[in-house]
Amino acid sequence: MELPEEIYLDEKNDVQSDGLVTLFNYKHVTALLSHYSTLKQEVWDEVGLDMHYMLMDLEELVVRTLKKDYPLLFDLALAKIDGLTNIEIQRLLDERHGVKHSVEYISALWKNKIPKLISEQAKEDWLLFHFTNEVKGKWKKCSRCGEIKLAHHRFFSRNKTSKDGYYSICKDCRNKKRR
Repeated sequence: MELPEEIYLDEKNDVQSDGLVTLFNYKHVTALLSHYSTLKQEVWDEVGLDMHYMLMDLEELVVRTLKKDYPLLFDLALAKIDGLTNIEIQRLLDERHGVKHSVEYISALWKNKIPKLISEQAKEDWLLFHFTNEVKGKWKKCSRCGEIKLAHHRFFSRNKTSKDGYYSICKDCRNKKRR
């Protein structure tokens, strides 16, 4: 199955896709994760298929997005993919992380939080690729952490009084301060 996709920036400079299935849409990510094992069995050896590469990208995104920063969500995702029930996952999370969530909350994390994190990471990855390799982007140094990041509303909050239109402190640092 071919999955043609046009990726573009809309009038608000947000990543959009016209793809039938896309990693930029968290609902699509939810469906892909829910059917991951079956899809992988069907297409993994079919190297020429778009779905093969989409699953490879999804795997890489899951690991990169969740493993380090959200280990509990990473374990939850792997357990769901492996077919464990929410009750079994509840026990697993209690054993590994000392956290006891309700089965309903586990379901909400699986269907909403995890796919949204993965989808947002996919959008950030595309923005960085696009403004590094396809179009010359404007970059800005965070005055707090010193990292150079894309001058875009995904990385810096807007500030109408600033010369470049963004605050000098990146969103990551601003959010760390609030925690």
